[in-house]
Amino acid sequence: MALFSFFTVFFSPSIDLEVINSMGLTTYQNEEVWISDSEVHFLLFIFIDPNCPISQKYIPRISSLADEYDLLVYGVQPNPGIDNAEIIKFKEDYEFRFPIINDTTQKLTYYLNASVTPEVFLLDNSGIIIYSGAIDNWFFDLGRYRKSATNHYLRNALDSNYGTLFSVNNKTKAIGCLIQRE
Repeated sequence: MALFSFFTVFFSPSIDLEVINSMGLTTYQNEEVWISDSEVHFLLFIFIDPNCPISQKYIPRISSLADEYDLLVYGVQPNPGIDNAEIIKFKEDYEFRFPIINDTTQKLTYYLNASVTPEVFLLDNSGIIIYSGAIDNWFFDLGRYRKSATNHYLRNALDSNYGTLFSVNNKTKAIGCLIQRE
């Protein structure tokens, strides 16, 4: 565990949670997003698009992980032109409970350097990025996927921080729909 902590502190980028708090982000329910450094053990941002089939397919996996771990999840919708009604329908259709940040100004998108949906950023409660990239290797190219995932990158990152698995693979390439940059 000490070796993992050494690698995490010295080789993982850190995000300033106060910078995120100062962005003035809100959810689609017009609730202010305010992240406390002691709220939970992990914070997960998942960039999603209700029109991206890959995002749609991953919602149940993220919901399951959120239930299993001490994990605060925020969906982040970065693409312009998505309205509240579309997001509400998306949440109802896929039955997930975590809030969705309206990031059509793309402040958080640029800050984390997200490029596709779905793409995840797992942070510990001090803002250190533990993992970023694909959720697993179920999709290996656009429109191409396995029957089931064989590498569970996000789950492995969560487990490694609990001390059950050592992993220094803290970044993978996410496969998904491109985020429309302004």
